[in-house]
Amino acid sequence: MKRIMRRVVYFLSIFIVATACSDNLQQDQLPPATFNEIIIDLNLPQYRDLASDGGYESIANGVAGIIIYRENASTYHAIEQNCTYLPFEAGSSVFVDKNNPILLRDATCGSIFNLPDVFPSRGPAVIPLRKYKTILTGRTLTIINEQIN
Repeated sequence: MKRIMRRVVYFLSIFIVATACSDNLQQDQLPPATFNEIIIDLNLPQYRDLASDGGYESIANGVAGIIIYRENASTYHAIEQNCTYLPFEAGSSVFVDKNNPILLRDATCGSIFNLPDVFPSRGPAVIPLRKYKTILTGRTLTIINEQIN
């Protein structure tokens, strides 16, 4: 009898742990982004903020918008603004912190992500933001709907 009771307690414990973690599992199910290849002429005046390291610009593509971040003259990052914590919720998007432009914040859930790796430094989000593939050819930046992380 004790043996059966131990098994019941064991399986019940496994079930409780598995269901308690289900909120985190939902974070992996990000909404799909559908957009065609984005071609940006970095010489255009609307992209002047991308002329220096640490510069960024937001564009209206992806799920909730895309932040283009210049790490250095040859490295640009295209980051989905849709937060990875409860991504289907209204207002679940990040913005660049004006006081500390190496951080992305979600005003709704309070998550903070670091640039350029986009890993969360404060939760509740536990997985990084989605990054899209970028190709730099001369002064033309191409963003492709292909997740790279």
